[in-house]
Amino acid sequence: LFPSRHGAMPAERLDPDQEHLSLAGLHLDDLAPFQIHSLRCLRTLNLSQNRLTSLAPVADLASLLSLDVSRNRLTHLPQFAQGSCLQTLDASQNRLVSSRGLLYCFQLRAVDLRYNKLKRVEQLETLSELWELDVSFNHLPTVERGLRTLALNTALTILNVAGNPLANTPAHRSRIGALVPSVRWVDGVKVSAGP
Repeated sequence: LFPSRHGAMPAERLDPDQEHLSLAGLHLDDLAPFQIHSLRCLRTLNLSQNRLTSLAPVADLASLLSLDVSRNRLTHLPQFAQGSCLQTLDASQNRLVSSRGLLYCFQLRAVDLRYNKLKRVEQLETLSELWELDVSFNHLPTVERGLRTLALNTALTILNVAGNPLANTPAHRSRIGALVPSVRWVDGVKVSAGP
């Protein structure tokens, strides 16, 4: 499938049973022409390197396992539907001011929110399968204010926070370890287990 000369692919050319779709690098600012919401079998979706400001059509894709929306112009994530099967999300290099919207993505294992404008991590406390989180290069002020809700993520093992104000304190790794005892690696450095 090839995009038309205007960067849009006619919706009638999309196979409703397709499992993988990449619309990366097409400079899209709107998903409406693609009728993505009708692709109920979609497992992987790559929308990276576009100019998207909304992901509303993607929020109800219950079968979606992997979503790449990096390098867009997103300020917010959509509220993903209950029953979402999403396991990996890359929303790095956007303009996100909130991580809200992932509350019902109970199967998420890896989330990449690098290079955004987050001041705190929100609505990730219900993600019992979350194993790896990258929130590097945001605006997280302190461990307690920026990462407090992660205390409930008992599977979280890898956490990246470099480039945030909270990483400027020498004790930030030990403070993260105290807040989230399951974390074993912070910015690639092994965190000692608590007493």
